Amino acid sequence: KRRQDSATVPEVSQFRSVLGKTAWYTQHHAQEFLYETSRLQGRVSTLEVQDLFDVNKLVRSLKHKDSRYMHSLPKLRGEDDDLRITVVCDGGNGSQDAEDDKKAQSGYFIALTSAVGSECGVVYVRSGRAKRVTHDSFDIETITGVEAVDAGLACAALVEEFLAGPMPSMKVRAMIGWLQTEEGLSRPKVPLRVYTDCNSLTVNVRAPKTVRKLSRRRAVDVADLRECVAL
Repeated sequence: KRRQDSATVPEVSQFRSVLGKTAWYTQHHAQEFLYETSRLQGRVSTLEVQDLFDVNKLVRSLKHKDSRYMHSLPKLRGEDDDLRITVVCDGGNGSQDAEDDKKAQSGYFIALTSAVGSECGVVYVRSGRAKRVTHDSFDIETITGVEAVDAGLACAALVEEFLAGPMPSMKVRAMIGWLQTEEGLSRPKVPLRVYTDCNSLTVNVRAPKTVRKLSRRRAVDVADLRECVAL
């Protein structure tokens, strides 16, 4: 068979059975493969031979997965300045028809990494439908970017509190100017890196002014992401 041929009924049945087992395993023990499982779940209704190869590749990857991978987080603990939060976000397959109300698929991956080494500890993986209807790749990339950066900032704050203890409440910080005190300035800062393949998104976020031709909804999305970057 050619890879673009449609799968037979028995193949669809076997595909659903294997995918159900891998979905449970990735949800509980291997969240770094959750995005791939979610993508394959969307292919059941239009299953092709290529998808059978993909699910077999996923099974092989899970079988060869190092059982110590989930316990690699303590190994990243070296100097406090070495820790980084890395976020990879992506979205696509939205509707190109303005009259077709369709939500695109979005997902992001958050990991705790080190500046001196290649180890990576998975913190969170999310994959699902977008928060709202999208008609353009820029829409879905921006929505996913805002959600991913917001979650990454929360993870970075949790790591900082783990290293230096809980921070005072927002009310106390504003009242005494806590961030400018010696204790506030000496707290470790965990930087956040974001990776996206949407060039137009990065251009609009880094632009000194909001582009006029952007719709009101897109301009609000860009402003939200700028606020996240500023934080």
